[in-house]
Amino acid sequence: MPQAVDPAEAVPLIVNYIVAYHALHRWAHVTAGDKVLIIGASGGIGTAFLQLGRLADLRMYGNRIEKQT
Repeated sequence: MPQAVDPAEAVPLIVNYIVAYHALHRWAHVTAGDKVLIIGASGGIGTAFLQLGRLADLRMYGNRIEKQT
């Protein structure tokens, strides 16, 4: 990790990828070519899902959720 990055700030990033990996491979048991829809893909965990899914040769689909004012 770069010295300029505070470890306390980096932990949430790591947790996002651990959660996404666990959900894809341990809970859903996805395999290459599977289709996966990520609701809220623009957030931190959603982004981690999309990136890890691409690495696993999954067909990833995502949307974003807008807050209405």
